[in-house]
Amino acid sequence: FVHGTTRRSAGAYVRMNSVRQRLEQFYMEGAYEGVRMSSACTINQVYKGEMRDGSSDGYGFVIDGGFATHIREVVIDKADTSARIRACMKVNAVQDMIIEGCQFIRAAFDLEVTPTSDGVALIHAHNTFFDAAGNASIALVSTASGNAIKRIRFDKCWLSSAVTRGAFIDGSGGGNINGVLF
Repeated sequence: FVHGTTRRSAGAYVRMNSVRQRLEQFYMEGAYEGVRMSSACTINQVYKGEMRDGSSDGYGFVIDGGFATHIREVVIDKADTSARIRACMKVNAVQDMIIEGCQFIRAAFDLEVTPTSDGVALIHAHNTFFDAAGNASIALVSTASGNAIKRIRFDKCWLSSAVTRGAFIDGSGGGNINGVLF
């Protein structure tokens, strides 16, 4: 159990940045960033947890790298929709990530993918709720030439109840978006 007496405005409660890391059965409240995965050579596993009421400009997960990442049965929710968190999960770089059985609820973006030069490839979301977002349940946004988003699959996922749109795919930043399957 991790709880801040005041909402944090910077930093992560948990940083995953070495080889073969596992976080399971956790509860976090009031985080700016709940979990940050920052190494391109890691195998990350996050199972059975909750993140509640993070900072209004914060994130549940920030994924800046990783290989063979598995996130299962995690609930991220912000009850106060007048101050939504920025994203339940922000993905900047990853290779081979599975998201399964999760509930990402009431953020501005439930899943926001904005690749860096390392790119984002091979995300498979299965049986997951991306629900009640303020802007978009899923946003795949190409950020610059050479920053690729490829091989993304959403299988048996719920993208609904968003205030603006369920899915937003924008390639106008110049990067390549290739192989998105719903």
